[in-house]
This record gives sequence, C-alpha cells and structure tokens, in this order.
Amino acid sequence: MHVKSIKLAAALLATLLSTGIAAANGPFDLQGGGQVKPRVTKMQMGIVSPDAAVCPAQVPLKVWVFSNKPGAFPILLVSSTGVVLGPYQVQTQPGSGGVNLGTWENSMLVGSTTHTSYRVVTPNSEIATQWVPLNVEC
Repeated sequence: MHVKSIKLAAALLATLLSTGIAAANGPFDLQGGGQVKPRVTKMQMGIVSPDAAVCPAQVPLKVWVFSNKPGAFPILLVSSTGVVLGPYQVQTQPGSGGVNLGTWENSMLVGSTTHTSYRVVTPNSEIATQWVPLNVEC
C-alpha cells in the first residue's frame, strides 16, 4: 500500500510539473515533442531626435528584441499616424546571463517639422514597445 501511494505521488508530481511548465510558457508555446517554440519576450526602442533645427534631418532609431530562445523574429514599425513599415527581421542570439538578444538599427530622413510617436510590434503577439516620441523642429 505504501508503494502505491509513492507511485501516485510521483505521477501527481510529474503531472503538476509538466502542466506548470506549459502554463509558464503559454498554452500555444509548445512544439511537437514538448519543445518550447521561440518567441519574443520583450522589446525596447530608442529614437534620437535631432538637436539642430535643420531639415532634412537624419533620425537614428534602434530596437532591442529579447526572446526565450535564439531565432529570427519579424518586427513592424508603427507610427501614431497609422503608417506601418516592415516587416524587418531581427536575429536574437544567446548572450550573458541566459539572455537572448537581437538588435535592429535604421535611420529616417525627416524633411519637415514633425511631432509623432513610434512603437514596434511583432506579428501574432501582444509584445510591443512603448510609444516613443519623435520631435523635429525645422
């Protein structure tokens, strides 16, 4: 009788652990064979508005993409006016501390006074950056 209770406890523990792993990664994150599929976990974006009031102005922007596993991930650049640019591919790679990180850099040529915001999203995900302002005075 004692052996049965140990087997039952072991089976219960295995079930709890497997459902806990699935719940931590999300119900749709498992691939065939129980492997966790690569997904974006966080993104950040920076835009450097020019100091000088001269147009046209080059405006650099940089995006940091964090993922649960190394891989290639599409990103879209969205403006507050509704314009969507992309997709652009970002390749994440393992770094220190178990962090998988990839970056994407570009610049925009702004030809007139602009006060807008941008954010980056990844398709089929709720992960997005905060809105980042772009202010150019000419």
